[in-house]
Amino acid sequence: MKINGINISISESYYNKSKVQEDGVTHKIDTDKQYSMYMLELHKVYFDGTKEEVLKQIINDLEAVVNKLKQIKNKGDEEWEK
Repeated sequence: MKINGINISISESYYNKSKVQEDGVTHKIDTDKQYSMYMLELHKVYFDGTKEEVLKQIINDLEAVVNKLKQIKNKGDEEWEK
């Protein structure tokens, strides 16, 4: 997905928690249950401007991302993949 020129990737994955054993040091991976996790990647290159100008651009871009994600949340999963 691309918002304001920011490449955005949200991918779902799974992980297993570990359980601390009685010795308090050893951890054993619990493979009986998998838990969902999501990875967020944002990427955009800003070429021109002073630090202050670029920070303003970043803030505006991130606000646009937040607004778009709120719209996606309200519309449901069909928008997630775009």
